[in-house]
Amino acid sequence: MLYTLDDSITVNYPVVRNIYVENVTSKSSKYGVRILGLDEEHQVSSVHLKNCVFNGVESGNDIHLIEELMVENVLINGEPWNR
Repeated sequence: MLYTLDDSITVNYPVVRNIYVENVTSKSSKYGVRILGLDEEHQVSSVHLKNCVFNGVESGNDIHLIEELMVENVLINGEPWNR
């Protein structure tokens, strides 16, 4: 999406949607899952996590401004993550 701030500046915001993450294993990280949309108008949409294991997670998850997050068989520090 292109937005013109004035006659000389055009900002191109990314569209982030339909993300599929499957069979990922992590041994150490600050966050298990971190998904950050830009603002209410530019959210991340349709993210699917399946069969993932995130161990050694220090600060849980950091998820903001997302539409539709589906989680199936995901473990964080050995515990099932149920959204």
